[in-house]
Amino acid sequence: MIRRLVIRDLALMDRAELELGAGFTVVTGETGAGKSVLLGALSLLAGHRAAKTVVRKGAEESVVEAEFEIGEDPRFDVLLQELDLPVCDEGLLLLKRSVHASKGRPRWRNCNNSANSGLISTGPASRRS
Repeated sequence: MIRRLVIRDLALMDRAELELGAGFTVVTGETGAGKSVLLGALSLLAGHRAAKTVVRKGAEESVVEAEFEIGEDPRFDVLLQELDLPVCDEGLLLLKRSVHASKGRPRWRNCNNSANSGLISTGPASRRS
């Protein structure tokens, strides 16, 4: 479950921080409320490609950070070890993605540099048997 999401300088959004509780399942809002920006932020965390144009005008980079509560499910730790990354502390998986306006930047997972392919493979871990 996603517990916390921080978005900085993405599209038209200056800064947003969301603390999400158990049972959160729907995002609603009026036109222009930022629903698409929220989905774009989650796509970045999943490792999808991003154009430099997603960086808010006047900013140097966009940053998206998230905390996922994964509990005691050992499948995440196994996957992280396969990717040579540290296992989750206290049942939390930390993801960070930045997009620089003029150059490529690293992706971060559990406070370590990580490639996009590794980010994408983190998602299906909860569906592994």
